[in-house]
Amino acid sequence: AGPGGPGGETFTGFSTLKPGTTTVVKGVGREVSVDANGKVSDFSAAGPVQAKLTTDKDGEPLSLTLERSSGAITIDTKSGTIEDEDAFVLAYSNDLKKGIILAGPEGNGFEYQTFGAWAADEGTKASVGAFSIGAETDASKVPTSGTATFTGRAAGIYVDGAGNPDAVVARATLNADFANKTIDFRTSGTESVTEAARFDLNLNGKLTYSSGA
Repeated sequence: AGPGGPGGETFTGFSTLKPGTTTVVKGVGREVSVDANGKVSDFSAAGPVQAKLTTDKDGEPLSLTLERSSGAITIDTKSGTIEDEDAFVLAYSNDLKKGIILAGPEGNGFEYQTFGAWAADEGTKASVGAFSIGAETDASKVPTSGTATFTGRAAGIYVDGAGNPDAVVARATLNADFANKTIDFRTSGTESVTEAARFDLNLNGKLTYSSGA
């Protein structure tokens, strides 16, 4: 993740966002594509993304754009809906062919980083991806010893075998071992945004990283 750039205000923190402006927040993302037969590709390598958020004079969102290497997804209040549910922000087009879900910075107590996912029907194929955006932490400031437990929220977009997408949220727990450079990750209590329980979509896994990563 990184600071904002051309096309909007420079991002320094969510509490400093100015109403009535466009703010650019940079980050990284990965995606898969789904063809007309439902075949899902492998995940792409992580690549740069940036989000552009435009608000009105009261700070309410007017448009949200996610730019990635394969194209831009824009949703605004004229051609779609942007719902701020505190814990997450859900944006989707009127034809339901594209959507973005974003962890709400204020509702989750985030100041420098947030994350989300997107899905888009692009005609002959669809794309689904995830991203992290914000102000990057310098690698030299990451601890090299000790452990820590982080708790928060997870969000994503699930697409069933028939190609129907659904936005889901869950509780997340991450146990970091800085000496061994591992992070154990698990989610619980997964539900769709319609508040239907989807515990079958709970996740778990382990991340390993290298020094300076």
